[in-house]
Amino acid sequence: AKAILEYAKENDISPVHARDWSLHPGLGATAETEGGTILVGNRRLIQSRNAPLTPEQDAAAAAYESRGATVAFVALGSAPVGLIAITDPPRPGAGTLVAALKEAGVKRTVMLTGDNAAAARRVASDLGIDEVRAGLLPEEKVRAIQDLQAKGHVVAMVGDGINDAPALATADVSIAMGVSGTEAAIEAADIALMTDRLERVPQAIGLNRRILRVVRQNVVFAVVVVAALLAGVIGRVVFLSGGMLIHEASVLLVILNGMRLLR
Repeated sequence: AKAILEYAKENDISPVHARDWSLHPGLGATAETEGGTILVGNRRLIQSRNAPLTPEQDAAAAAYESRGATVAFVALGSAPVGLIAITDPPRPGAGTLVAALKEAGVKRTVMLTGDNAAAARRVASDLGIDEVRAGLLPEEKVRAIQDLQAKGHVVAMVGDGINDAPALATADVSIAMGVSGTEAAIEAADIALMTDRLERVPQAIGLNRRILRVVRQNVVFAVVVVAALLAGVIGRVVFLSGGMLIHEASVLLVILNGMRLLR
């Protein structure tokens, strides 16, 4: 939507007043104008309103899609009147993110998108993503997550759009990009990164692993110390003053070990 508005502004196109507009997640939007009902969205939206494309319109859309563009169709009532081709380049750092995730041990990367398959495959190929599922509605993204979970995978999802919110809520771990992310996506996610820098995603995963490692170290150390103290007390080797000293020293070591995360 922002790209369309910027293009209109650059070409001195003034938007007409619209009322009673409706958002259709995964499909597009509709609004009422003095000239009638305007539809802007994908093929599914146009088809659902019985607005068949002409062969020329279909061929033009296919040509844009083959070059990796996402096409938004425009209809007035039930008559398609035009199309808007939008290229959606990957975010800066997306390729580095995918490589970093694989280096960190992520076994499989999957793109879930509502864009057309040709555009999605092109982006996935450039970024090194393993699998693409394109043309998905929000509920279909949820089913894709559930399908991966049913196969025994632990699924982490990164998203920012309103169409990503249901899938973010379904994933085992969900991360929303906080600056550009919609409110729905941020509320549905487990983690919200207050930046659009994608390299922060593997950093967040690395921090999580460090935290788990330190927690496990502290738990094991504390259990061993307590077990040793109990054995010492039962065997009458450790007495009150010595036991307190050992216990307090162990607490101090646990705190110092945890403080390593501050670096």
